Amino acid sequence: TDPMSISFLTGVYQTIGASITAFNSSQAFATKLADTQFDLAVFGMAMKGFTGLDLLRFLIEKKISLPVIIYSQIIQKEIIMQSLTLGASSYLIKPQPAEVIVKKSLEIIHAKRKS
Repeated sequence: TDPMSISFLTGVYQTIGASITAFNSSQAFATKLADTQFDLAVFGMAMKGFTGLDLLRFLIEKKISLPVIIYSQIIQKEIIMQSLTLGASSYLIKPQPAEVIVKKSLEIIHAKRKS
């Protein structure tokens, strides 16, 4: 995800007191997954390194159960459907108000904790 989106999302999650770990590349995120548990990941489709679809495939390959929200400007139906098929919990098209992002994030986290 681009630096402006990272800054925006960090601010959104800080307003609800969430602990944030931001990455500037998909490789850094993938490496950190080896030794860190996250409640939720939010990433875009166009990133340095892997695409969002590549990261979803990586999670499947490594058998990592992690709720994912895709936050992207890409509105192609095929990409959205492929993201959801590969395990994304939600696909939010940029831009979205902070309230929508928080609401969707909390829904996903609460659903995971119930299961």
